[in-house]
Amino acid sequence: MQFYAKMASIPRPSAAISSVLGYAAAVASLAILASAPLLIPFVASRIGATGVTIDPVYSGGAVVRTVSTESFHISIHRPVARRGLLARKKPFVQIDFAPVENVPAFVDEPIDIDGDGKPDLRVRFRNSTDPHALLEADFLSLDPRVPERRGVTRGDLSALIVRLPEALVVRVPIDDALVAAVRIGGERNIDVGARIFGR
Repeated sequence: MQFYAKMASIPRPSAAISSVLGYAAAVASLAILASAPLLIPFVASRIGATGVTIDPVYSGGAVVRTVSTESFHISIHRPVARRGLLARKKPFVQIDFAPVENVPAFVDEPIDIDGDGKPDLRVRFRNSTDPHALLEADFLSLDPRVPERRGVTRGDLSALIVRLPEALVVRVPIDDALVAAVRIGGERNIDVGARIFGR
């Protein structure tokens, strides 16, 4: 009996090992969480190498045309059609003004979405040097397939203006007829450029 009493007072190795393993797992989890911001670009580049593409609703789609001004470039993306999450929202076209540091304080630019040589709208906005300032844009229609919008900020995926480190991004809502016209007439003139988000 004394033998069993002595054995009961000795700590069991399995309990000690269990607690050590538990603490080691907690430390490893914290290390993984702390290094996640450093690993995300690496993982994203590996996913990009597999041919997986980011949905145009989020990336803005491929660049079909780039227009250069004296100080900055205007990249016009392929229109994003109404589908999936955007089923109730209007289709849109994304327009990037880059590099952001060269975009003037006031922008009033005609934009040709469908590539027919005639502007479809005018984009007007005041730029700010404050990266956190709320920007506001006006989309003045020059074509009935582009609805006029004033006071656009960043409240909607299909109509917004946002300042990113790389560019000022504008999304203009358009009619389904303009999306179809670009798909029919613009496919053969696609100049695939680097996406503004660097993916």
